[in-house]
Amino acid sequence: MFADFECSTDGVHKPYCVCWQHEDGRDGWYYGENVAEKFLEIMMDGSLIWFHNLAYDINFIIGHLDRVYDNSIIRNGRVMQMMGVYKGKRLLFKDSYSIISKGLAEFPRMFKLNSGVKEAYPYDYYSSDRVSEGKNCIIEDAVECVKECNRDLFRSNVVKYAAVDDPGEFDMKEYCVMYCMQDVRILREGFIWFRDSLVNEFGLDAYDFVSISSIANRYMELNCYWLNGNLYDLSNVPREFIGRCIIGGRCMLAHNTKRITEGRPVVDFDAVSLYPSAMARLYCLEGMPKVIKEWDTKYLLSHLFVDGQTEPTKERFISGFFVEAKITKVGVKRAFPLIVWTPDSNHGEDHERATNDPCTMYMDHIMMEDLIRFHKCEISVVRGYYYDGRRDTRIQKVIEGLFEMRLRYKKEGNPIQEIIKLLLNSVYGKTILKAIDTVNKFVKSDELSDYVSRNYNMIKEAETLNGSSVTRVVKIKPINRHYTFVTLGVNILSMSKRIMNEVMCTAEDIGVDVMYQDTDSMHLYRDQLDALSDEYRVRYGRELVGSRMGQFHSDFGLIHGRGSMPMATKSIFVMKKGYIDRLESEEGIGYHCRMKGVPTDVVVMTANERYPECVRCVVGDDGLVYTVGGDGGSGQGPSYLSGWPERTFEAKREDGIGSVEKLYEDLYNGAEIEFDLAKSSRPSFDMRNDFSVETRRKFVRKIKC
Repeated sequence: MFADFECSTDGVHKPYCVCWQHEDGRDGWYYGENVAEKFLEIMMDGSLIWFHNLAYDINFIIGHLDRVYDNSIIRNGRVMQMMGVYKGKRLLFKDSYSIISKGLAEFPRMFKLNSGVKEAYPYDYYSSDRVSEGKNCIIEDAVECVKECNRDLFRSNVVKYAAVDDPGEFDMKEYCVMYCMQDVRILREGFIWFRDSLVNEFGLDAYDFVSISSIANRYMELNCYWLNGNLYDLSNVPREFIGRCIIGGRCMLAHNTKRITEGRPVVDFDAVSLYPSAMARLYCLEGMPKVIKEWDTKYLLSHLFVDGQTEPTKERFISGFFVEAKITKVGVKRAFPLIVWTPDSNHGEDHERATNDPCTMYMDHIMMEDLIRFHKCEISVVRGYYYDGRRDTRIQKVIEGLFEMRLRYKKEGNPIQEIIKLLLNSVYGKTILKAIDTVNKFVKSDELSDYVSRNYNMIKEAETLNGSSVTRVVKIKPINRHYTFVTLGVNILSMSKRIMNEVMCTAEDIGVDVMYQDTDSMHLYRDQLDALSDEYRVRYGRELVGSRMGQFHSDFGLIHGRGSMPMATKSIFVMKKGYIDRLESEEGIGYHCRMKGVPTDVVVMTANERYPECVRCVVGDDGLVYTVGGDGGSGQGPSYLSGWPERTFEAKREDGIGSVEKLYEDLYNGAEIEFDLAKSSRPSFDMRNDFSVETRRKFVRKIKC
């Protein structure tokens, strides 16, 4: 079954509508008071109910359950699974978003579904009092609670789907049920399509899993890991030690310095499927880890397998290693350093994360080779583990097979390519999963005292659920039974960095100007791309530009979703994950905006309010930002790109500067700007530990670069 709640947002959220659909399309709904209890009453014993964001919907259910089982999975605020009992009926609730991590609005495009009526819903108008009254309501009053850009659409929709005798009024219940049921239909049709395709293509049933990472991991177990018979997950001290070698993607400005480029075309040079590309160059280390005793760096590297070697020999018998090491000298300073400073490894001392300074660092053999190759580092091993078994390269064929399958289906226009894309990008996630060191217990009030007396030394926190006699107790959980294939996860991350380092260090060595890196992409000048490609071919014997794994391509969004790939005629880089590109193509002009922790619509809204003298901007359906009016907004004005792409850009606009461009210029010049995240089109919720929810009416984030 698939379901969704609609809730009043005045104060603590209260559900006033619930809609559901069975697999076969049979549906139902309740509207008004006590809808959660009514919903639970009609559930059958053993029911499986999917919500698309269970972390929200479970808040209205959990207080009514007689018991919640210990197999609930709650990670980083996301409720992935919860099992409970209601009047003797066992019910299992699962989060579909954890498996298909896309908004429902994207389902019709992904799975070729009927999108239905475009959303224009006055959420704040549905207050508890209005719902309780059950009366028809004034259309123009409700309009005030709809985003300005959707108000005409709302007026049209209520006439079509919720009209009453008085033309100035509408039926709140009819309108609500129509929208809620549409969301449930899209969820049901999309998830069932996903499930059926997964079963038919891979023999895996989405109902048996809680996340896309767990599905991808099972696929790899069946087609790669288990076929070997000599690959092992790790736990306890080895897993903890090797896990310290996990280093996330590098996101930074060159030399950590703000910058503006203008008048010379810039491309966003993006790696094709970075993590799958890393796996396509990798292997799994066979056997069990062994403690390094007295070997130094020279000994480890001189006995390490060479590239392409799969069997140990007398001279080359170390297939991989994971060490704590001291970088004692850095021979070559880089604009984008490979060295990562972590306070835990360096006596708690704070420092820039990416650094050219000597430090202590945990690393695997791939990272050590790159530090020596690209930084000319001198490294002293302190301690660690090594492997001396085979390197199993089966993973390369498995990943390449999935990639080719996706290309084939994508060319055919088959939506199953979306499933394969999710799988490819999720394989490594389970391998580096952090240990779950707490467990949630839900204890009734009459049992709480006894439970606390028996477990007081293991209890981390406790809080009574909102409107319930049940207390949520967070209990410390031993992690000695937490197993992961952490060696592969570390190697994948290191190999992904090698793919980026090979390109970026080559660029720096020959004077190609890279301004910014964002994990799997970089900004550089278009007119330097050929020189970079030529040098890369000489150094590595591979073609750099293309659409295959291991290659790179320009990846800006298309202006208005059509035409040729645009280039940036002006870019302002203000901080990590904070920049703007002014894009131009024959279709017009648009902006690609990024601001860490601030949604794009809030950036645009803030810019429009702060700079009324500038050209007003709006967020397009394609995610790019356009100016209102002129060529940038409509794409129908005069051509600014005659002779594209050979023309030399002149960064000028006859209709003035866009407000978002002015905002980033001010950030570049040191201004502190406040962003109210509560103004986003996506509501901001305060999800509390007592399983209550309130809408944030103000949520300010200040940014100064």
